[in-house]
Amino acid sequence: MYGVFCFPFLEKSDTAQVYDLELDIAGDLQRLQFSSNALLARVGKQTTLLREHSKITSSALLGRVAINGHLGLEDQLPLDVRARFTEFAPLFSSAELSANGHDRLDADLLLQGQLAPQADLRISFATVNSVWQDAPLNLQASARLLGRAVDQIELNATLKTNRLQAHGSMGKPDSTLSWQAGFDDLSAFKQSLSGRLNAQGKLTGPFDSLVLNMEWLAEQLSMNGDMQIEELSGKAALGNAHDTPLNMEMHAESFSLAGNAPFNANLTLGGSQAQHQIELKTIETKQSTNPSRLHVLINGGIAESDLWQGQLEKLSYQGDKPVEMQGKARLQYGTDLGFSLEKLALRFASGYLHIDQLQNGNGQLTTQGRLDKLDLAALPQLLFTLPANMTGNPVFSGNWDIKADDEANGRADIRLVGGDIGIITADGSIKQLEMNELTASLLLEKNRVSLSGQGIGKVLGELRFALATQLDRIPSGFALSQQAPLEVSADARLKSLIWLPLPESMIGTVIDGQVNMALQGKGTIAQPALTGTLQGQNLTLSVPSEGVNLNNGILDASFSNDQLLIRQARFEGGDGFLTASGSLSLQDGAPQLALQWHAENFTAVSRTDRMMIIEGDLNTRLNGKLMEMSGEVEITRGLIELAGEDKPTLGDDVIIIGAEEEMEEHPLLLQVSGLQIGIGNKSGSLFVLRGRGLDSTLKGSITLNGRTDQNLRAEGAINAAGTYMAYGQVLNIERGQLIFSGPVDNPGLNILALRQNLAVRAGVEIRGTALNPAVKLVSIPEVSDSDKLAWLVLGHGMDRVGQDQFAMLSLAAGALLSQGQSVPLQTRFARAAGLDTFHVGGSDAETASVSLGKRLIPNLYLSYEKEVTGLLNVARLTYDLTSNWSVRTQAGSESAVDVLYTFSFK
Repeated sequence: MYGVFCFPFLEKSDTAQVYDLELDIAGDLQRLQFSSNALLARVGKQTTLLREHSKITSSALLGRVAINGHLGLEDQLPLDVRARFTEFAPLFSSAELSANGHDRLDADLLLQGQLAPQADLRISFATVNSVWQDAPLNLQASARLLGRAVDQIELNATLKTNRLQAHGSMGKPDSTLSWQAGFDDLSAFKQSLSGRLNAQGKLTGPFDSLVLNMEWLAEQLSMNGDMQIEELSGKAALGNAHDTPLNMEMHAESFSLAGNAPFNANLTLGGSQAQHQIELKTIETKQSTNPSRLHVLINGGIAESDLWQGQLEKLSYQGDKPVEMQGKARLQYGTDLGFSLEKLALRFASGYLHIDQLQNGNGQLTTQGRLDKLDLAALPQLLFTLPANMTGNPVFSGNWDIKADDEANGRADIRLVGGDIGIITADGSIKQLEMNELTASLLLEKNRVSLSGQGIGKVLGELRFALATQLDRIPSGFALSQQAPLEVSADARLKSLIWLPLPESMIGTVIDGQVNMALQGKGTIAQPALTGTLQGQNLTLSVPSEGVNLNNGILDASFSNDQLLIRQARFEGGDGFLTASGSLSLQDGAPQLALQWHAENFTAVSRTDRMMIIEGDLNTRLNGKLMEMSGEVEITRGLIELAGEDKPTLGDDVIIIGAEEEMEEHPLLLQVSGLQIGIGNKSGSLFVLRGRGLDSTLKGSITLNGRTDQNLRAEGAINAAGTYMAYGQVLNIERGQLIFSGPVDNPGLNILALRQNLAVRAGVEIRGTALNPAVKLVSIPEVSDSDKLAWLVLGHGMDRVGQDQFAMLSLAAGALLSQGQSVPLQTRFARAAGLDTFHVGGSDAETASVSLGKRLIPNLYLSYEKEVTGLLNVARLTYDLTSNWSVRTQAGSESAVDVLYTFSFK
């Protein structure tokens, strides 16, 4: 007997399960063999099995399943099923899997036992060569299914340093499943998470009356860098029966959101499924400068239909910007209906917010409400904050009524009814925009979206815009596709640009000027087909902290075929100017830029410690995140003051435990092709480099090629002339060359610096490369190394060195010859000779001595010491009996045998 059983696809409904399978069957009346290959996929909101060759999107695929086994047709109906899961992710979203091509979750399942007179099956599950976020994932589980109970449950799972263990049984009145989780590194599950979590608990009772008791402690939690919790602890007792008591207490210590001030929070739950109360209270931390408190109280219950209904009894925020709920609001949540909120009225320090209705679920949205003279300055920082360069008290009123089910319809309007917006200037003063009108309107008609707005102010000028497009209905709601039609128009007569929002990293930057713009477009979101003009005059860009000051700028540009064509852009800087021309466009959402730059006597940077005047031509081309640059630039005048090394910094390999992890940003990549940079080559040019004892002029040129993230290379040479101060002495740089022929950060060195106006001109010569310099003492005329050092540091030879100057010379030699390495010079000498120690001692030339030593075995040490001019000349052998007792013998100018006892004071 053989054949194929087909399980047809069922249309989605509230109760039916979606599936579409084929099962190959062969056998006889005593035993049936079966096999099937299927896809585990997400169809709508359900997870189901489909035929192996079903057409589904990659985002819907959750894994592949291969099943084979046999079923005996005897009295006990013996069953043996084996399944292999590949590309399997039932606990994780497929989007996360696809983001990392190295992740692979494969597993084997074995089911053996009998189906009659009652089910008695043993099941085991184990991952095979599975990887999650480049780390091995190991999971092993086994259990016995006996009737409606599950016994002999054993589970062990590990991922890096994270562990999950469980053992016990489920399904019977006396069943207990104990579990314990020790997650020392939450980032192993998701890179945007960090911290550690320890939890344990028990699950007791039959399936229809399960009770979960658990407690947990999490520390240093962070999510996406926006939410941070220093400590999260709690305990809970939760049951799934309608009348089972529910209890939970949770405490968050130092909770912060989106960079706002941290607070502590307590969340409690008490009652039963039928009737319970949820309360949230926050209190300020000891470090809070603006104390605030939030109090939320909700009463609710779950009906027999699994619909949760509740009432928001209290919502209060007490702080410098208080919020208080007026009356009470109705809440509701159900799997089919989604979330619903009715009659929420919030009173702020100035103004009201009324949410008459908000219902969201199953791809549908219905909302109605209004704003009544709401002052944006009265909103708590958690809800809204003006951009960093803005202040003021703009007051808005408005209303909305939107319904999006099969179609999106409705409208929303907002308008300025009082107050004004102030701009914080670079000197800290505030300049008001003197707004007369500021409005925005949204209209939805059968999925068509119309958005318009205008702003008129005495300082701002006039700005008007209108936009129209079309939404697409999708199973989860509505979406705006790249191919949606788009009509857009904008008209601006702006008298000032100081209102432009700037990120916090640009605080202090000044952007101003007058701009006229006329823009039209009729195309799609991806290709709007923009046309129009853009002119600017009296444009200013100033960054005082960086010494950038561009002024008297003009701009003449036009929009054509979705490109901004810059015919001319010109800025003055110092006594010169900078011009640019080219084009800017967007392709698949990525910026495309091509500009040609020309500079004449242009002051790019000017401040007390940094100045640069340039001339030349540059070509730049931006494609997404890659900027290509070529051309020829001459720095005609320049100044760089090196910052002092008055404050130590930690090395890159130092990790501070508990510190906030900085998310690495993806910088703009720079591709340089034959970029020639000249320094001080023209007549009258001067480039000065000062600081850390150096006072020199630079002259030369280099040519750069390559990418900044892939060893940017340089060819050329730069010559230095001037002086260098060391040990309180001024050394003349008689030869100073940086020779580039490879990586830009590792030029070759050819530097000679000598002390002048002495009988012996002593100094240092530096050869090698910047990353591996070789320093040696030199002199004219040639003298011994000790004399070179004496002439360099003291201004005379060794024959005149006194006792008080000998220690100074020893210290200078170590500092000069160690080249800044953390390992002392004498230790490096010893290691180079295969010894353990090498030491030069003594306070002057007469008492100077040299000693060296080598540990032969762990407790046997051989050493030798000889005075340079004295009579001491001994060899010592020391044997350690214990950590305190040792025997030492010595032979030579002094012979002896000693028994030593050592101890230390702590």
